[in-house]
Amino acid sequence: MAAAITCPNGVQGKAGGIVFLVHGTASDGNGTWATGPYNLILPTVGPGYDICWVTLPAFAWANAEQSAEYVAYNIKALAAQSATKKVYVVGWSQGAGLNLQWALDFFPSTQSLVSGFFSIAGDFHGSASADVACKLLTSAGPKTCPESVFQQMRSSEFLRAQNISASTALVPTTSVFTNKDLVVPPEPAMSTITGASNILMQSQQACGLGYNVDHLSAPYDSGVFGLFLNALDNGGAANIETFDQSWCKGFQNTTT
Repeated sequence: MAAAITCPNGVQGKAGGIVFLVHGTASDGNGTWATGPYNLILPTVGPGYDICWVTLPAFAWANAEQSAEYVAYNIKALAAQSATKKVYVVGWSQGAGLNLQWALDFFPSTQSLVSGFFSIAGDFHGSASADVACKLLTSAGPKTCPESVFQQMRSSEFLRAQNISASTALVPTTSVFTNKDLVVPPEPAMSTITGASNILMQSQQACGLGYNVDHLSAPYDSGVFGLFLNALDNGGAANIETFDQSWCKGFQNTTT
């Protein structure tokens, strides 16, 4: 499981500690994070941060429980190497809504090792698009819907089990989502989680009604990244009252 981790600049003992990034379905760690702000900008922000990401089995098409085991194992391994002895976790889509939340729930010893959790379009309650996709795929024959997509159906036993005790935030949590999301509809219902700082990108306090960010662009979006920095500055969960809306206009002092 340790071999699934990439820390592109190594672990340098930066004062901000390690930020651990978890990708979503049909992607991998490098493809999701290498060219985005969490890798290109974050390492030199504030106290400085070490960046590491995981690449989950089978591009995260496989059993989400297995992927969560990779996440839990590496939370523990990376926290031991972090200057803060904790990690801040960032997840996108399945990486947030299933893999990270399941890891925090069913491996509770990880909770004390996580300083905060930033969810980008996380499907904590499943996705209507997964419902449709699996219905279409299974009409062609049994077992034709990928396991993790089946688990992201709104009625799945996986989510039923997860939400027995993890329907609320287990660590300081921010959940950001967009009403332009065609992969995890309907929003905000799929990404809202009790006890978290739940933020719709098109809200007036965030980036406003016409803000154009969708599911696939969210990990690269300046407004989303600005809210992530706000979460870091506020002890783990974002405070929308102090969000600098200039991030909605683009990246500050640099480009990605």
